[in-house]
Amino acid sequence: PERAIAIDGDDNLVQDTIINGYNERGIAVTGNGSYDNIIRNNVVRGGTESWNESRGGIYIQDARDTLIVGNVIVQNEGLGLVLRRARNPSVVHNTMADNLVGLAFMGNASRPSTDVCARNNSITDSGFAGIAAPSGVSWATRENCEYTNPGTGNSSAHGNNDYNNDYSCSYYSCYNCTCLPNDFFEYSYDPKYQSTQIDASGFYCLGESELVNQSRPTIHDLNMSQEGLYNGTAPDVGGRESGSIDCE
Repeated sequence: PERAIAIDGDDNLVQDTIINGYNERGIAVTGNGSYDNIIRNNVVRGGTESWNESRGGIYIQDARDTLIVGNVIVQNEGLGLVLRRARNPSVVHNTMADNLVGLAFMGNASRPSTDVCARNNSITDSGFAGIAAPSGVSWATRENCEYTNPGTGNSSAHGNNDYNNDYSCSYYSCYNCTCLPNDFFEYSYDPKYQSTQIDASGFYCLGESELVNQSRPTIHDLNMSQEGLYNGTAPDVGGRESGSIDCE
C-alpha cells in the first residue's frame, strides 16, 4: 500500500503491528488537530521510495504530543522516522537501522519541528546519514521522555547510539551534528543483531552487545506482558528488550 496506516485525529494507539512493505508512508500521523497519539512496539520495514521529505517509515506531520516508543524501523530505501513540523514529540527506545536516513527533521526553517525529546534510541547502518535536519529543530524534555531518576541526565536528547552510519549527521544539514544537543549520541556500539531477516526469530534483537542493560530507565514498559518494565539490570538501548517475547 502507499500508506499502510494513516491517522488524523486524537488519542489513537498503533501497537504491535508489522508493516512489511509500503510505498509512501508506513505509519503516518498528520494534521494540526492530531494530539496525544501513541505509536508503540511496531515493526515498519520495506519502504520502496527513496529520499522524499514527505515520505517515511513512521511519518509525523503537524501533530502534537506524539509518543513514538519501542519501534523497529528498518530496511527502508528512504527515510526511517520523519518529524515534519511536529510539536512536542517524544522519541524513546526505537531501533532505526538499514535505512537511507534513520531520523529526519523535515519542513522549512520558519516552521521546524519543536520541543523534540529523543532518548535511548539506536540508529545504525544508515546508507547516507543517521540524522538529517534540513529544516532545523528545537529540543525540550517532558514526563514521558524523562528518566525515572532525573539525576542521571537532564538533556532532552541523550543516551542514543550511533553505529556504522555512512555519516552520523548529513554533511549539508546538521553539519557535524550541530543541530543536536550535547551527548545526543552517547554510545557508538555494535548492536550485533541476532537476525535481520523478517521471518526469523530475533529480528533486530540485540546480540552480545554493549547496548544490553545500558540505558537509564524511563517510565515505559519495554517487555510488555512480562513482569516489570524491562529485563536485566537496566533497559537496553533501542526498540527491542533482550528477553522480551519479541527477543526470546
